[in-house]
Amino acid sequence: MKALILRAIKIEKSQILKDRLKFLIKVLIYPIISFFNLQKINSKKIIVGNEKEIKRKRKNYVHYFLNKEKKPKDNLEILIARELSYPYLNINIRNISRGMIIWFIFISAAVYSFFDKTTISYSSLAESMNLIIKLTLLKDDIKEIYFFRLELLSIYFSINVFEKLKDDGLEIFIISSNIPLYSHRYTFLEKCNLILCSSYQKKELMHYINNNWFKIKSFKLWGLEEIHIYSNLEGKKPIYDIGLYSQGFWARNGIYRIQNIKKIKNKKTYNNIYYKFYLEIIEEMIKLKNYKDIKVKIYLHPYERFLYNNYNIVPPYYNKVKKADIDIDLSKNDSIKDIYNCKIGISLSSTIIFDRWHLGLEGYILDNEETNLNLPYNSKYLVEYQDSFFKNIDDLNLKILKNT
Repeated sequence: MKALILRAIKIEKSQILKDRLKFLIKVLIYPIISFFNLQKINSKKIIVGNEKEIKRKRKNYVHYFLNKEKKPKDNLEILIARELSYPYLNINIRNISRGMIIWFIFISAAVYSFFDKTTISYSSLAESMNLIIKLTLLKDDIKEIYFFRLELLSIYFSINVFEKLKDDGLEIFIISSNIPLYSHRYTFLEKCNLILCSSYQKKELMHYINNNWFKIKSFKLWGLEEIHIYSNLEGKKPIYDIGLYSQGFWARNGIYRIQNIKKIKNKKTYNNIYYKFYLEIIEEMIKLKNYKDIKVKIYLHPYERFLYNNYNIVPPYYNKVKKADIDIDLSKNDSIKDIYNCKIGISLSSTIIFDRWHLGLEGYILDNEETNLNLPYNSKYLVEYQDSFFKNIDDLNLKILKNT
């Protein structure tokens, strides 16, 4: 239950009725939608994700490491949990009957939801129903499934149900992503195999296994999700002493991106604790540059690059850093392509710092044990990297002075 609660989506009390009605309608119309969106496929290996924008990236990742393991490079089909398309290899009465049983169970859940006054969103479970039935249609014919985004309720819940239905001949693999496992530290999937994306995750995983929080069939290390980029990079002498990786907190509501462009343009998104902390880091970089004449470059978050290149919205700290003669990358380039360009990487909580650890590069990140910020990791479960966490600005200052 802890595993589900940790991943549950919460809503406002005023949205409860709307959420329940939305869930009920989605469930009721499901058979009609699925009937008109059946799609014949010919692959016995399936990848399951949640973002249709990066289908090719997911496919390339799995292909790359299957090739390294010298396994056959079979065709891979990608399922997107939220998409209304229903792939199948063979349709028979047994598969259809299973799908109908699952549908009836979700109808019961939709009715029950009206009696549940908690703020947990039920409408998000419609995505789970969609995915479970998709997998049920394929169950007898596929040999391997690779799941991404284990931290999402829709994905975890679907795997949890499906592993109980699967046959012994079907292998389920869960791919962790580059971030720490903390956000899905409660995971109980004893018939599934875990694939780690970063070397630091091995010891973190053992902490959770030893606490009986994480139960899986087996685990192994593949490599970073962006392997299609990293495999083409070569280590080189750094150009900059420090690379500061922004996360665009000035255009976020806490940790979530704000999609209202007008609100961002009107500067109504700047007043949040994450952005204020980031500005403190910038001020410290300016002081250090004047004191020690170090070379600093700021790498924008992809969302900041999007806002600049599509709406001409310049980061609000731009003039400050340019005046201090700090380089800032406004291009459409991906920051990870320049990962070897700086000796030390710094961020509040950017994933690229964890990538640096995997590559043996220095990177400092905020210790969330010392703050009230909602960050997707916990330093006490990353014991081997304690020196890579900074508790406050003064602590960061000392680490930089020691290593530049």
